[in-house]
Amino acid sequence: MNSCRSLKCCNLILSLTMLFLVMGILSVSGQPAHASTRQYVMTCISCHKMPPLDSADGTRIPYTGALKGSHLGHASASTSSCAKCHRDDVANYRTAHRNRLIEISPAINSVAGAAYSRGFFNQTSVPPAILGTCSSVDCHFESTTPSWGTTVLKAPEDCSACHGSAPADGNHPGSGQKHGVYYDTGTGSCAVCHPDHLGDAKPFAHATSAGSRALAVQFTTLPNKGGSYSRDLSYPNYLPSKSGLRNGSCLGLYCHSPGNKNSSFDPPNQAATWGGTLNCAGCHKAGLASGSVMTSGSHGKHVDGSVSSFACSKCHFATATSSMTIADVTQHVNGRVDIFFGVSTSAANGSYNGLISPVSKLPGSGYGACSNVYCHSNGQSEGGVGIAYRTPIWGSGTTGKCGSCHADGSGHNDAVPAMSSGSHKKHLSYTLLATSGPVRCTICHNVKGAKFTAYASCSQMSCHSTGGAIKHSDQEIDVSLVSYFGGVYDGTRAPGDGYGACANVYCHSNGQATPSYAPPVTWGAVTLRCDACHGSATSKGGSDTTTSLSGKHAAHVNNALVLGAGKSLHCIDCHSITVSSDTTIASTAVHVNKMLNYTGHYAGGPRRYSSTTKVCSNIYCHSSGQAKPVFRNMTGTKSWASTGTLSCNGCHGYGPGTFASVAGEPNYLNGGAGSGTANSHQKHMAGANLLDSRGCAKCHRSTADQGMAGKLRDYSSAHLNGSRDVSFAVLGNISGHYSAAAKTCSNTYCHGGGSIQWGGQGPLACNSCHGDAETLGTNAHARHISPSSGKAISCAICHAATAAGNGSIADGTIHADGKKDVVFSGAALGTQMDLTGNCSTSYCHSNGKGSYSTPNWSANSSGACGTCHATAPGLGSPLIASGAHFSHFSTAATSYGPMFSTGNVTGCQACHDFGNELASTHIDQTVNVNSSLGYSTSGTCTPCHTKEVSWTGGAVSCESCHAGTLSVINGVTASDKSQAATRGHGGPTIGKGCTDCHERNARHINGGSRLRAQFSGGLNLECNYCHDDSSVLLDPDSRNMSTHVLVKGGTPAMECAQCHDPHGSNNLKMIRAVINGKEIVFNDMMNGLIDTVTNQGICQVCHTQTSHYRAGIPETDHPTSGCLSCHPHVGAEAAFLPQSRRY
Repeated sequence: MNSCRSLKCCNLILSLTMLFLVMGILSVSGQPAHASTRQYVMTCISCHKMPPLDSADGTRIPYTGALKGSHLGHASASTSSCAKCHRDDVANYRTAHRNRLIEISPAINSVAGAAYSRGFFNQTSVPPAILGTCSSVDCHFESTTPSWGTTVLKAPEDCSACHGSAPADGNHPGSGQKHGVYYDTGTGSCAVCHPDHLGDAKPFAHATSAGSRALAVQFTTLPNKGGSYSRDLSYPNYLPSKSGLRNGSCLGLYCHSPGNKNSSFDPPNQAATWGGTLNCAGCHKAGLASGSVMTSGSHGKHVDGSVSSFACSKCHFATATSSMTIADVTQHVNGRVDIFFGVSTSAANGSYNGLISPVSKLPGSGYGACSNVYCHSNGQSEGGVGIAYRTPIWGSGTTGKCGSCHADGSGHNDAVPAMSSGSHKKHLSYTLLATSGPVRCTICHNVKGAKFTAYASCSQMSCHSTGGAIKHSDQEIDVSLVSYFGGVYDGTRAPGDGYGACANVYCHSNGQATPSYAPPVTWGAVTLRCDACHGSATSKGGSDTTTSLSGKHAAHVNNALVLGAGKSLHCIDCHSITVSSDTTIASTAVHVNKMLNYTGHYAGGPRRYSSTTKVCSNIYCHSSGQAKPVFRNMTGTKSWASTGTLSCNGCHGYGPGTFASVAGEPNYLNGGAGSGTANSHQKHMAGANLLDSRGCAKCHRSTADQGMAGKLRDYSSAHLNGSRDVSFAVLGNISGHYSAAAKTCSNTYCHGGGSIQWGGQGPLACNSCHGDAETLGTNAHARHISPSSGKAISCAICHAATAAGNGSIADGTIHADGKKDVVFSGAALGTQMDLTGNCSTSYCHSNGKGSYSTPNWSANSSGACGTCHATAPGLGSPLIASGAHFSHFSTAATSYGPMFSTGNVTGCQACHDFGNELASTHIDQTVNVNSSLGYSTSGTCTPCHTKEVSWTGGAVSCESCHAGTLSVINGVTASDKSQAATRGHGGPTIGKGCTDCHERNARHINGGSRLRAQFSGGLNLECNYCHDDSSVLLDPDSRNMSTHVLVKGGTPAMECAQCHDPHGSNNLKMIRAVINGKEIVFNDMMNGLIDTVTNQGICQVCHTQTSHYRAGIPETDHPTSGCLSCHPHVGAEAAFLPQSRRY
């Protein structure tokens, strides 16, 4: 390299020497020079490098071409870069520039006025210590440059040499400028909007292209990557001298957007023009005061003043201040949405999207929900303690709208129930003269102090006014009652501090022009009953029957002494538009409305009452009650404000008539039967000595009280119902029927089964009501009074106090009085009928001997024959027992009498002259016996009993029928038992009576079993019972005796009684006198067993197949005496079995 350089130096020196020589010769000779042929091809680089080198100490270095200057920082290897400062022709190499002058272009970089400070100057090997400077050159941004050849500029320290670091114009990030605050004031901030040259090999080389390109504005760093600038920045528009041309706007940048997206950014609210200024509203709008309200997401409702006027700092405390400045620039334009609930605001301690504040999210990401913030709460919970928070989703049109926190149930009702904390639910159910639901809130929360008038609109009140919005969500419970309703509230404003009480407020008064107020009512206390404000007029039950209501309320409500229990008028009767019951408001729109709404079922319409005169006019309640009513004049003492009272005849018997009403019965002229004005009231009231309203109850029992005069019936709806209710009192268990169309009474107690027309004339006969003796068939009447089917008894026999024997009324005062007056006379004398309808101690219903039955009037079977004479136990009384009746009628198993029939009269006719119960001889107080049959009225009977027996003498002996002349009863002759006491078991040796073997009361006339129960059920049990008992029979020959066989080879199955008569006979051993139809004579124990004459002896009479002793056949080859010696009665297997066991 050194040799090369030496060679170049030699060549240069040689060339210069030759040049000087030629020039000297030419000058000496004075001859013009002649061009010679080019010996060398030379370029710029032949003399000084391209770009020219800068000497380190500023001295000229011929062999390198280095010289004092700053060429390396300005020029490139192209000669075109030389022309920018040294004339255009230097780009084409000519020797002419070697004129010993350093010439600078008068328009450096082609910029008019851009000049070098030293003008032209001679070339010298020793340049000046301080070279010149350039000014007004575009490559130095029209700034005066450092002196040429001074210390090389360094980046970033010397960036300010041209355009400031940062530039001071426009919105460059200089000190005090917003871009400087955000991006710093150093050169590092340039890269936010321009290419970053700090990393280039020649950081300042970008200036050399000035004049040939536009200003480079580019956005390549987050979060602004991809934006653009709106103005033309081509040369020379970007120079400071052209500032008016370069001031455009940034577009598509995050930093100048509403901050609501992470890409494809929306434009700002106002264009971000270079050199201009923007406040918060310039990019993303702001609150109400800014004039440009932010509406993205749910911002509008939070800042626009219609609901709230929150400062940005409430939710972006880390980013913004309450004065609308940036609190921390690192939390602004950082590509995030920073939610930080202000620690001293109503949102303190809140959470966003489930995370406790502070929370950061990407712009444009989905909205989250706020929670645990007072601004979205019910203010305070039930009981006034604690807060219930809502969780509205930001940007949702439903979850956070008015009413989602504490809905009023109308207008602001959303998806949550009406606010129920404290007493809100009750109060919000009222209209309170508001035109819309939300206006009701301002009645108690009139924070702006607006004047409330009836039917005020939202615009008149405070909710959506600036003042109202400020008081919303301010962590104060503002209770300020409108003057229209008056009243004061004594609670504190702190949420969760418990409830206070309202006092002297119209809402809790009796509603009068000069109201009386209920005691102070604590918010959230038990719901007030109507009587808390209006008095006890609506009380249900209890001892309090007074009323604090105005005028005649006391006469209309809680007046059970007159109107009847449960039938006092109720609030709904005159105020139906307001209430639906005494304790239920029907329409809250007309309650607490400063009006007395008079309408209802009994009100007759709102025009029937004059609030001026306080008089009800032409209302049905105060009328005669007729189809075409006559209205009572209610003026004077009868007006609502007076003290007069009315009784029943104040309406019904009011005014002149044909007679004076005594109890309120209508007294108008009787128009005749069936007419519209038919009137028989006088006959039924005064004519029946009914002198007060209790008499009315006989025909109007559902209307008038039967027990108290001047009082309506308890719990009845039959008064003031627009109908004339005829309902008969139940008399004699009969109520009757009234036909309003025909105006007739029928089936009434008073008139019986007849149909009587109201308004008719003339008296009524007995049979007009009761029917005659033949037709009166109720209960047992027919059997008593009917001439054809009854006893034709006179009415006077049983109703002596009421009816006379001639068919007239004996005493009218006790007739048709609801009582059945039973007073007996004649044969019926006895105890008066009891309440159950039973007759007792009456001869008519007795057995004729002082024993009485108790028949029931309504039960015909209770008066049948058997009930008096007791011939039929099934009718409820024991079998007739007087005298010997029981023994004659009883059919029981223990009876021994003739068992006369109890099913018909034949049993009675056996002794009595009796045709049927209707016979004239029946119940004539005489005992009739059938003398034609031999019966005696003295009580003795002979037709059945051969011996005279007494009817009342007690039971007869067995022998009275079974000995001597035998009795014949029911065609059956009694068996002869006359020897039972002498030769039978009743004999002296045995000594048994009849009842030892026979039931004392056993039936036997009909031939049935007569033995005692222990003797029944087995063969010969009655005999063996004693004969097998050694304690009874001591003789062994009489014990354990066998009976005979009935067939050859058979078992002993013969009955003892076939041969023996236990009641005795003339034969020995009680042998029957007749066996098998043959007379038997047995007087000889040894020879009497065989009859050799008739061959029909005791041992022969039955035998037909035996070898010996066959009936009717002489015995020739067998002994005829001493039979029992070989054929013993006590045989081991059977009686009379031969000892040899042969026949």
